[in-house]
Amino acid sequence: MDTSTERTLFLFVIIIAVTSLGDTRSVSMCNKDGICHETPWIPSPRTVYSTYSQRQMQQWNKAQNALAHRISDVKPDKLDLLLLGDSITESWEGKALGQPHQRFSGPPASLEDCLLGRQWPNVQIHGLSGDQTQHLLWRIESGGELPTFTRDLSISAIILIGTNNIHTGHLPNNTAKGIHAVAETVLEKLPKGRVLVSQVLPRSDRTHIERICPPRCNRKGEPYASYLPAVEIINHILENVHMKQLKEKYGNRVGLAKCNQILLEENKTHVIMPDGLHPNGRGMHILGNCFAKQLELLKFPNG
Repeated sequence: MDTSTERTLFLFVIIIAVTSLGDTRSVSMCNKDGICHETPWIPSPRTVYSTYSQRQMQQWNKAQNALAHRISDVKPDKLDLLLLGDSITESWEGKALGQPHQRFSGPPASLEDCLLGRQWPNVQIHGLSGDQTQHLLWRIESGGELPTFTRDLSISAIILIGTNNIHTGHLPNNTAKGIHAVAETVLEKLPKGRVLVSQVLPRSDRTHIERICPPRCNRKGEPYASYLPAVEIINHILENVHMKQLKEKYGNRVGLAKCNQILLEENKTHVIMPDGLHPNGRGMHILGNCFAKQLELLKFPNG
């Protein structure tokens, strides 16, 4: 059985599982004892634990297949940057799970105007709304979003993932480990490339924060006021543990994009992140400029 057939069969089994459950909103990622059904550093497509409904599962499968087919058709000289991530990355296309979304109407123009879009015009945007580290890991390992031909290219990749792990109940240290796994996989699959790993962006929303308590509660046994404490822990571990390990192995091919401070300064009145999570057009313009400046600091192998 070839890889394509195995992938199709596996997705078919997942779809059947979701169909049998119908609406999966009551199926939590992590139970009250803190045991999670998906692991941030082990590749997994979206399952009943990471989708809300059969319809969303079908949308994810369709959107993921479209990304895999699109990059397989790209001419090597028309690819110099990959943006890998979740809804924040996908917003640069103005979409959510492959469909146009009004909330993301501003970011596409911001990519064209910012330093990132101007300096790397041949960009492929590979974001899927709601994805977590294990889902992105599956997409690049088994989903066809990093095809074999990219191994021979001196291209860059920017990874922005992890925020959805924490609002489904994954612990910060496990989420950081998942980000590490994604970064290392991309670095191995792009031996001639360079990889910029973004901090998990600041977020002040409370999406699902009461649902995941327990087990993710404060010392009083109450839900946290926001996800910002978890974000700060992830970023601390990412910078002081995982990035050091990655740099020891891959040198100046990998770096950490630290854009949170400028986003926080600009967002004091929720001007650039109105929902507390997703930057609007202005916010994505700021983020794109920050990414571009920090990507310039990295070096290609033998470069």
